Amino acid sequence: MSETSSSGQFDSQKSAPAPTSAPSATLGTLPRHTVNHRACKECRQQKLRCDLVNAEDAESSNCSRCRKLGLDCRIEETFKRTRKRKRSRDYEQEIEQLKQQLSVQTASPPLLWSTSAPAAAAASLTGPIEGISQEERSGADVPLFKAMTLSTTVPEGVSPGAPDPSIIPGVTTVPLDTSLVSRRLTATLNTGRVVLGHIELSAQDVNELFDLYFLTYHPYLPFLDSATTPQQYLEASPPLFWMIISIAARRLSTNPTLLTGLARSVPDLVWKALQGLPHTLGLIQCLILSCTWPFPVSSTTIDPSYMHVGIMMQAAMQMGLHRPANPEDFTKYHLKLSNGQIAERRRTWIACNIVARLVSMGVGLPTPSPLTNPSLMSLSNLDAMQDHQLDFVLRCTERLHVPDLSSSRDRPTLYAILEHEISQLEANMDAASKYQVLYLLSTKLNLQTWFLFDEPAVPGYAHRIGMLYSTACAMVQHIQPFQEGQFPNDLPSSLPFFCYQSFVCAAFVLLKILKNAYFASILDAASGTKLLNCAIMSLRRISVTNNDLPGRLSDVLAYLWTYPERTLVSGQDIRGLKLKVQSRMSMSIVYDSLWRWREQFQRDQASGVTIEQNNGKNCSISMSLPRILY
Repeated sequence: MSETSSSGQFDSQKSAPAPTSAPSATLGTLPRHTVNHRACKECRQQKLRCDLVNAEDAESSNCSRCRKLGLDCRIEETFKRTRKRKRSRDYEQEIEQLKQQLSVQTASPPLLWSTSAPAAAAASLTGPIEGISQEERSGADVPLFKAMTLSTTVPEGVSPGAPDPSIIPGVTTVPLDTSLVSRRLTATLNTGRVVLGHIELSAQDVNELFDLYFLTYHPYLPFLDSATTPQQYLEASPPLFWMIISIAARRLSTNPTLLTGLARSVPDLVWKALQGLPHTLGLIQCLILSCTWPFPVSSTTIDPSYMHVGIMMQAAMQMGLHRPANPEDFTKYHLKLSNGQIAERRRTWIACNIVARLVSMGVGLPTPSPLTNPSLMSLSNLDAMQDHQLDFVLRCTERLHVPDLSSSRDRPTLYAILEHEISQLEANMDAASKYQVLYLLSTKLNLQTWFLFDEPAVPGYAHRIGMLYSTACAMVQHIQPFQEGQFPNDLPSSLPFFCYQSFVCAAFVLLKILKNAYFASILDAASGTKLLNCAIMSLRRISVTNNDLPGRLSDVLAYLWTYPERTLVSGQDIRGLKLKVQSRMSMSIVYDSLWRWREQFQRDQASGVTIEQNNGKNCSISMSLPRILY
């Protein structure tokens, strides 16, 4: 625009009359460029000259600058300029909110409560679990669990919008908008039904399943708070909520298909939660349970428990659970934790160590992260019975982490030291607790199976094999479904998976020793045979679904026990207990026996010999077993 036109514009604006009530036709006498001179909102925001009225195309609604930059060229009469910094902050907040919404939707599947359920059902969900008083459920430490999924929220005074200064942040610096999760769940919590995939449960079903879990399964590893309501578990961690439901549904006679449906949906839910960072305390507790009572599988090659153990330990240390009283060392914010919050973190870390060692022992592999802070279980911290139970189990599992004894020259000395430590544990054990007895027997068996690596010429070899045989007998007697003069034993139906693996080890120890002609002649073979049959029956009782590992291994034991040739499993003399597989630590005897069985089974298949022709007794073994077992 020329200087003349610019000055003309100024003069025309200066001489323009004030608005009056005159007819609009008088505006036609004004200069054309004065009336139509406009600026779009983008140019007005940047205080730039807009050529919208001078565009070459009269029909065009965009100025040259907006066309070049691809901006939305609009004229707004009510437009007001905004500060650039303020607008940038608004954009950043909007981006963070969108990221948080995406992470919540990724980590959590659609959890909906049906609006058709009666209000009475909703009241039963939010009410106390049967057998636990309302006072216990309304304790001061219960709100801790509600904050577990909010572990990335920064305290009030550090970042705006934080709802609770006691919430424990994770290692990330990005705050999580907890109101998104809260609004999403609270809006549907009062209708009484919960849905995951094709699984739909009423409030009464949820309460019954939680009662069953805390009554039957919780005593094995008492690290969760039984005073927390199912609703609080769901709000805090959907994966943990559904994992508890899955464990309780393992032997649910009223709905036997529930476990099958959950086995399809819950693992996907856990994997999606693992993909979302940062991880939460509830997710760590979910992994602990999934490793303790995993979903039934037909082969250890598809069992993710050992992999879950590694993820669990790494995520727990990243959150600072191994230093439960010092979470500030792993965040950028000042925190004030209550005694209940510290105790919750401490119990979770102890459970991580217990499960990591027991799962590693069960598969015959090294523990991913054998870390324990001795101050975790000081006497001043043992303020509850469940802490004493965890303390005993932790001290038992510490003895599982023994050095590799397969090639040690100082093996007798190490045996003596470890036996002394186990004797001290036995002296401090509550003999009335079937759970403590179970863990102690597992620890003793883990140590004594190393006796099979000894050379038969070493003094005391036969005595040590006798000790191993006695411990294996005690293990089978403790877990057998029906004990003389007592009520039916409920241990086989609720046994943790790593305790089942110790039981399998005990059964194969009995098999190998009883098949050896030398030791069968000096031991009570009749009682041993009876116990081995009890072990086979117990494995079938431990089996949760058709064709899972316990059921298949019971058939393997029956096959090896009834096979006419003793040399298939063991030899004739004292040297016949030597193992071919020696790289799976204390579980080497299990893998050694399975390799012998697999090779013989394949030879029988190749030669056309049937099981009935071999022994005429056991005809229930599937011919497809060698393909997928172990």
